[in-house]
Amino acid sequence: MSVNGQGFKKLLMAAAVTASTFLAGCGGGGGGDPAAGGGENPVAGGGNGQLNPGLTGVFWYRPANERENYILDAATGVKISTVEMPSLNEMAVPSRDGSLYVEYLVDASEAAVKIKTREGASLWDFQFLLRGASYSLSPDNKYLALTKRDGNYRRWLVIYNLASPPAPALDPDKPVPPEQEYGERVPQKLTIKTYGSRESLAEGEDELWVSSFGWLPDGKYIYLRGDGKLVMGSVQTGNEQLMGTLSLPTSIKPFNDGKSPTNISSAYVIRPNRAGTRLAVEVNWEEGPITHEDIWLADLNGGNLERVTFGGFGAMAADPWSPDDKYIMFREGGAAACYIDTTTNFSGCNGNGKVKYVPSTARNALTFNLPTLERMNITPVILDTSVFIYWTQR
Repeated sequence: MSVNGQGFKKLLMAAAVTASTFLAGCGGGGGGDPAAGGGENPVAGGGNGQLNPGLTGVFWYRPANERENYILDAATGVKISTVEMPSLNEMAVPSRDGSLYVEYLVDASEAAVKIKTREGASLWDFQFLLRGASYSLSPDNKYLALTKRDGNYRRWLVIYNLASPPAPALDPDKPVPPEQEYGERVPQKLTIKTYGSRESLAEGEDELWVSSFGWLPDGKYIYLRGDGKLVMGSVQTGNEQLMGTLSLPTSIKPFNDGKSPTNISSAYVIRPNRAGTRLAVEVNWEEGPITHEDIWLADLNGGNLERVTFGGFGAMAADPWSPDDKYIMFREGGAAACYIDTTTNFSGCNGNGKVKYVPSTARNALTFNLPTLERMNITPVILDTSVFIYWTQR
């Protein structure tokens, strides 16, 4: 927990970019909470000489001051390979199966995006003159989703079809609008017919813009708006439908960044599990002068809310579920310690936040009782401060 204030609120909003890339931890311990009721004791695994027993898949692990992404076996910590970025300002977001990754430039005024194979072959290469965020490949690697942001911090959803031929080349004699993609190989955009596109959003209604986003199976996706509404869409039809409203118990007061009394985009972040049945919800809430950050679970319509972690911070990873949906990744103390330097476009985290994970079956688990990830066979050896981590299948 941390005391509120303008400085902290800026850090918290910045953590939507940085802390959302962090991984989670394993384990045990439990605690009670009057808002959710009771406490449970998730049990850590062990045995077989593994550093992180029971974990499947691999970690894409990158120290903030290095260009290399280390690909490590999740259970043993053994390095499998590395993927190197051109500079410290480029970031990598791997696909869920680990075969592809999105390479993007961290820049406040321009987006430069490439999609590459794990071996480094470039498949797509394009740019646009707006800030991009939340880069995410669909589970079948046929689509790329991202959000674009204007100067007023309004975000809308854009989805590209990677299975179609490239978009036609632009006329070199005409100026390029800020929203228009250009480059060596530009994928075609899908037409979103209802809620998520910029064209369908009223300029003055901040609450209706896209807050956080995630992929579901079978070409579907879901996102949370600033007004708490959950919207599900389909890449096959381009249509979207309102699913319900994310609403926590009245004893929980959502954090508000002061932009609008009804805009909860700085309070909640949603991440669907890989089966497409539940949402992990990162909740920033206030208790007097104290701001808490916990992880909850919810159905796709926002109902059946259950608290997973309690106490301290629990900033989720960008795709926080393990490949088998048994664990949810988070970083204890993450949001309070993260920052973005807009002068150098460098982002990272300081402090003593620990990389942890918690069983998805746990309820009201005290975050400071959950063990950290064990040492890995590279330097630095502890997966705790100033790292960016994703969890993929291979």
